[in-house]
Formats: sequence, C-alpha cells, structure tokens
Amino acid sequence: LFQDGQGNWTVFENHFSFPAGISHVIQNRRMLAQGFPEVFSDHDVAPVAGFGGDLVEALKGEGGGKGWRIVLLTRGDTVRPHFDDSFLARHMGIVSVRPADLIVREGRVFLKTVAGLEPIDVILRKVETNAVDPITFPENQDRGVPGLVHCVREGTVRIVNLLGAEVADDRSILPFSDRIIRFY
Repeated sequence: LFQDGQGNWTVFENHFSFPAGISHVIQNRRMLAQGFPEVFSDHDVAPVAGFGGDLVEALKGEGGGKGWRIVLLTRGDTVRPHFDDSFLARHMGIVSVRPADLIVREGRVFLKTVAGLEPIDVILRKVETNAVDPITFPENQDRGVPGLVHCVREGTVRIVNLLGAEVADDRSILPFSDRIIRFY
C-alpha cells in the first residue's frame, strides 16, 4: 500500500501466493511490545504471535493427521528471503528444506536425514513453480526435486501454495484482484 499526495490509499501490489515478510511482522510486533508496552495496553491490537501455530495446524489438516511430516521448501541461504523462511519454519516447529534435501522414491517424497529417509506428507512451498521439479519444468534442469509433481498428481504429497499461484501476483492482474478475491 502507499498513500498518494491527496491522502488516498492505493494498492501498489498484491500477493496471492504466500505472504512474504511475515517473520518481520512477528519480530517487529514482539520488539514493539517489549519497548512500548503502553501501545498494546491502551489499544485493541490483534496478536500475531500465534500465526505460526495456526498455520501449522492448518497444514496438519492438509496432511490428514497430526503425526504427518510437514516441511517448508525454500531455495536456501543464498537468496534474500532466507531469514523469513528459516524464522517461519522455526516459529512453526517444522523443518526448512532445500530441494537437494528431498528425494522421490517409489512415488513418495522423502527428507534425507542422518537417520535415513523420512516420508514427507505436506510441503509449504516458498520456491518458484518452475523450480519445483526439473522433469516437469525441463528449462530448470539444475533446480527442484525430480518427480515431485508426479507425487502431487498421485496424491502422496500435498503442496500448499499451489503450483502456479504466483501467476496472480503479476501487477497486470491487480485491477482484477477484487473479483478474484470475491470468487475464491
């Protein structure tokens, strides 16, 4: 959002895929509450600290059970949103993984660990769609988890933040965002 010279608020950009920067919101709120507690005692401020717990509970529902393994798929520590992704994963109590940490065997997605392969049931996707699976997106042969899209099609893993969701983040779609929101 931004405010123009006449005081009108205008939407500059919409994000229909996963909201970026949520860790900054949580951290800033915590620091403000410590430094300026009167702001929170004098006003009705909605809490944000439970975001991670609420999100992981929703993801457990996607997986169908409380014991299901959930991971956050990120590109790793070489990109700008690394802090956001790693903080969010820690806040949710799940593992942040890179594509190289996952492998597909016999139609299932597994996390490579020192104790062996652990099956994954739900993936919170924070990588671009075309960086998910080099078999499905051959233009990116060096990125992704080979066979991941096949597992999604077979229903052996669920991806939250669906493949292709970021297409709605294109600024040319902004004029239609109200109708998109109402439809969904």
